[in-house]
Parts: sequence; C-alpha cells; structure tokens
Amino acid sequence: MKIRNFQIIMIALLIGLRMLEVSAQNNTAVQNVMIEIPEVALLDLEGGHGSDIHFAPQRPTEAGMAVDFSNQTNNELWINYSSITNRSTEPTRDIKVQITSGRIPSGMMLQVSAGSDAGRGDGTMGTPVGTITLDRSAQSLITGVGSAYTGNGTGRGHQLKYQLSLNEEEGSYAQLDLDESASVSIMYTLTDQ
Repeated sequence: MKIRNFQIIMIALLIGLRMLEVSAQNNTAVQNVMIEIPEVALLDLEGGHGSDIHFAPQRPTEAGMAVDFSNQTNNELWINYSSITNRSTEPTRDIKVQITSGRIPSGMMLQVSAGSDAGRGDGTMGTPVGTITLDRSAQSLITGVGSAYTGNGTGRGHQLKYQLSLNEEEGSYAQLDLDESASVSIMYTLTDQ
C-alpha cells in the first residue's frame, strides 16, 4: 500500500509540474509597435476681426498741415504655427513675408514686426528679427522655428505690428497721389532652411 500511495503522489506531482510547464509557456507574447512622427509645417494669421487691415491717414484740419501718419499702426493680428522638423537635416524653419500683389503707393512704406512668442505653446519657438519694410522679395520675419506649436487664436504665437508711414526719403510727400490708393496682398510662408 505504501508503494501505491507513493505512486499516486508521484503521478500527482508529475501532473502538477506538467501543468506549470504548460502554463509557463503561454504567459508572454511579443508585439512590435511602429511609431511614426509626421512632418508638420502649418501657419495662419488670427485676429479678432479677420485678417484684413485698413489704413486711412488723417487729413489735416488746418491749412499748412501735413497728412498725419502717426496713428497708422495695427497690432490686432497674431501669427500661429505648428512645426515638426527633422533635427538632423533641417533643424529649423523661418517665417518669411512678402507682398504678392498690388503695390505700396509712392512716397509711403509699410512695415511689419513680430513680437516674442506669447508662451501659450511648447517647443523651439522662433525668434523675431525686427522691423521689415515690406516689398516683393521674401524676407525673414521670424527665424529658428524648430519642433513647436504656438497655440491657436489671438493672444497666442507672435503678435504682428504693422505701420504705414511716409517714406523717410526727402521729397516723399511730393510723391503722394490720390489716385494711388491701393490694396496689397501679403503672404507669410513657413520655409525650411
């Protein structure tokens, strides 16, 4: 009887070990996970009243006075962007600005500058370069944009300041012509370096 009990215990022990071995073989799995980061280069202008700007210098109220350009500024627009760059080949981007249609009336100049980022996003934000006098050539307004986002809407990104003024060259006032009232289109582009 002792042998029989010993055999039963041994058989039960072997069955138990076999069950542990079987369950140990099936408790892990391997899975590959692919992570793809997309390239992103998006830019837009945000303002409380759309993105159109209207300038109308004050006419003089007294003979002998000049047209007053001193209040011809607008700082209602914000430039927002989202960017993911390739750090090894194109680590940063620039925001360029240029006139694409129309022209500034003779004797006048239109300038734009960008403020520092408002701090509502994250990443490597661009650096404003200063005030630019707009013309048909693409000029860098903000440089060094890396992988970053500014947030969307007014109060986010970089605040733009436009100023219309009399050209600083002597004789510019003589070039002013009523028939040259104009509309210009200004294009902003987020470009790779």
